[in-house]
Amino acid sequence: MSTARTLVIITLASCLAGCLGGCPQLSSAERVPFLKFAETFGIGGPLDESAETAASGSSAELTFRQRQTLRLQNWNNRHILECWFVAWVEVSSVRTAEQEDALLRDGYVPLADEIKLGTAFTLPVGTFVYGGPGTAGATQVRLRPAGGGSTAEVDADPFGEQQQQEGSGAGTDDTGTDDGSDGGEDETVDPTEASFRFITPDAILLFGAPPVSCDSIAYVFRDAATDEIVDGSAVLSGGNKTLAQINGYQCSPFKPGLFFRNIGGEGVRQPNEYLEGERVTFAFLRGWLGNTAYRADITFGDIDTTYTLTDGRFVSGVIEDTGDGG
Repeated sequence: MSTARTLVIITLASCLAGCLGGCPQLSSAERVPFLKFAETFGIGGPLDESAETAASGSSAELTFRQRQTLRLQNWNNRHILECWFVAWVEVSSVRTAEQEDALLRDGYVPLADEIKLGTAFTLPVGTFVYGGPGTAGATQVRLRPAGGGSTAEVDADPFGEQQQQEGSGAGTDDTGTDDGSDGGEDETVDPTEASFRFITPDAILLFGAPPVSCDSIAYVFRDAATDEIVDGSAVLSGGNKTLAQINGYQCSPFKPGLFFRNIGGEGVRQPNEYLEGERVTFAFLRGWLGNTAYRADITFGDIDTTYTLTDGRFVSGVIEDTGDGG
């Protein structure tokens, strides 16, 4: 054996012996890229240094999902709209500490206790909910009648006794007659609205009382003068509107709300699914939506829909491409 080869073998043996006695540890800066790669994909592999930059960016969008806008519009020019919404990210969707940090920065909070949303959903401990003051992070929205300004107010917990009342309250009729017709000319109003922007959640539930069936209250119209819920039946002129009256909500089987659809998902996109970063708009109407029994419409993406009340009863929509992003 040559002298040079002998020296190499001796050197390698010395390094191995030294490691058995305690190898020097990599610095945090050297270990982080590989650990993040392994955490994200659950595998080992060649290190892509650019992945570290994306994972540690200051924007929440770089570490999880794009942000989206939830927009609520009141097209009723006679009454105040009131509703609640909950948005959440499931435990299984959050896989790294960076994703957790992104959600926390964006206003999400993890649940410390299991929460039941009526009989429709059970949110386990650790679910990230968009942080409103109500149960499961519920946020209340109140919008003045169309044609005026807009406001988004935070108030009491919808799971309290007052929100669970099924009574219609006192107040004025919704449209003038039980069939929703007041005999007026075609009418277009400027809606009041409120918008919320957050990381795309796994689900968005808009509701007025804990959902147990599609007959549960989804939202209410209140008299602008007395703040009482408008009197009458839910199907016709009353102020208590049900989950079944929201276009896109699923009643059979019972699964109210809207849900995130991964772009790589199989099958046909459903009416209650939104894409990552896609704007979601709820439009609450004074009359029926076309020849349907729906009183609230849902649209997705960068479009605006102008609703016209025709003969005081039917509502139609004209879609305009706004291109203003989510």
